[in-house]
Amino acid sequence: MTPEEELRFKTLQKNTIQYRNSDQYKLSEELQSSQLDSSDVLNILENTGVINTFKKYEKEIEDEKVNAFLYVHGQRHIKNVLLYSILIGQSVFSDQHDLELLIQAAKYHDVGRKTEAHEAHAENSALIAIDRLKDNYSPEDLAIIRTVIEFHEVPSYGNNIDEYFINLARKNGISIS
Repeated sequence: MTPEEELRFKTLQKNTIQYRNSDQYKLSEELQSSQLDSSDVLNILENTGVINTFKKYEKEIEDEKVNAFLYVHGQRHIKNVLLYSILIGQSVFSDQHDLELLIQAAKYHDVGRKTEAHEAHAENSALIAIDRLKDNYSPEDLAIIRTVIEFHEVPSYGNNIDEYFINLARKNGISIS
């Protein structure tokens, strides 16, 4: 090995060790290890009776290749968010249409991500979702989907979170009294 190659190799080793000791690496590992695997998902779906709803949207995610190029925020993550949204949504919404809007927001919430790094992506995700859904939903429905997607990336507002949400909803054309 030439001295230059040896220096490059040692630098790479040092950088790898630093990365593996960093908070970013630990967070990525924790996020990945906290994701459900397919057998966990299947058991939850069968036990709650939502398997048909989930399978329909799971197929859409796969067919559209939503986030297929990402690892931590890839299809496995999108399907987990979808599952949780269906489970929570069914207990919160009595209206199937409201649940459908939540499901669409879950499906597209990270579609604007370009990398795994922490990046502002919610607004871009919302714009992509609106473009893909514009022929199937009313402007009011699209405003709700957009607001939910944008709200998932809420900055640290402390006690002003309600105010942030109200302003975001108003920006997207939703009337809030």
